[in-house]
Amino acid sequence: AAALLREHAASPAACAGDVLLCGHSYGGMVALEAARQWLDGAAPPTTNLRGLVLLSTVASAQGDGARAAMARRRELALADGLQAEVDASWGAMVHPASLAPEAMEAVRRARDANAHDAGLESFLRQLDAIDARPCQHETLHRLAARGVPVLVVHGKDDALAPLAEARQTAASCGAAGE
Repeated sequence: AAALLREHAASPAACAGDVLLCGHSYGGMVALEAARQWLDGAAPPTTNLRGLVLLSTVASAQGDGARAAMARRRELALADGLQAEVDASWGAMVHPASLAPEAMEAVRRARDANAHDAGLESFLRQLDAIDARPCQHETLHRLAARGVPVLVVHGKDDALAPLAEARQTAASCGAAGE
């Protein structure tokens, strides 16, 4: 998250300091952390956070059930290799009715390539980061108090992040409705 804020500050001033953070799943957790750091004054003073978009992102700290699921993913990757974990978790990553078959296959190939490029050590570090993440509901309250809009997008059948989490995230922003 800190690197993201630094990178934006070092980029050309095409946006005149305006930032819109957007992330899906783990990327949303990174975006939330970047927003917290922005609120805490860690971003360059010219950075203006214009909004936050969270796609299938859990703002709560890791619960025991999710921690156990991550431990199983870790064990599988260590015992049988990262590709075995990628194959086993595919069904929870993309709802089968969400894409046309050719698009589904393209997403699967891209996911496999991303996992291969990142490697096992990166996957394990990501699991550790997910397990160690703090609860970010206070960050969402603070963003709402500062007038920063937050859009929460979530599928009702999300197998990894329960819909109740999305509702809690939206409630922390002071949002109503679905």
